[in-house]
Amino acid sequence: SLHAIHYEIHIDNIDFQAKTITASTTVQLTALTNAVATINLELIRLTVTNVWLDDLPVPDFTQTDSLLIIPLDSPLQPGDFVSVKVDYNGIPFHESWGGFHFSGEYAFNLGVGISTIPHNLGKSWFPCVDNFTDRATYDVFCTLPDGKTAVGSGLLAEVTDNGNGTNTWHWNLAQAVPTYLSSL
Repeated sequence: SLHAIHYEIHIDNIDFQAKTITASTTVQLTALTNAVATINLELIRLTVTNVWLDDLPVPDFTQTDSLLIIPLDSPLQPGDFVSVKVDYNGIPFHESWGGFHFSGEYAFNLGVGISTIPHNLGKSWFPCVDNFTDRATYDVFCTLPDGKTAVGSGLLAEVTDNGNGTNTWHWNLAQAVPTYLSSL
C-alpha cells in the first residue's frame, strides 16, 4: 500500500574495527490504492534513534528486529505524499552471502541473500519498502576518512572535502530500481 519514490541515504560513519554504521535515510513515500494508518519500513538489526514525519519529530514510533512502525495522526489517502527521515546505527545484518559485510578495510552490501526469505536485503543498511516490485531513485552520501573511496550505484555526482580529514562521496541513481539493486 506504500510506494517509495526516492531515498536519500547518508552514511555518516563506517567504523571498520567495530563493524558498525551511523546513518540517516529520508524516504519520499506515497499511498497507493488504500488508506494507510501506519508507515511500516523494513530495517533489520539496526537501531533507530529518531524519526521525523514531514520534518516533525515522531516520538511514538516502535521498532521490532526488522520493522519500523510509524503511527500517523490521520491516514494517508491514495495519492498523498509524505517524507520520513530516520536516524539509525549499529552492526548491519548479514548472512553468509547477502546483507552488509565488512572485510578488512572494505564495507559493502550485497542486495539479496540466500537464506533470508524474502531474499531482498536493502533493509540490511537502510529503512525501506523492501520488496522486489517497488522501485525508487536514490541519492547516497557516504563520509569516509581521506584516502578511502565510496563507490555506489549510478553516477558520481560530487566528492566534498569536509576540511576535517574526511570526504563525502555523493552517488546519484536517477533510474528507479528496487532496493536490492542500490549499492555502496
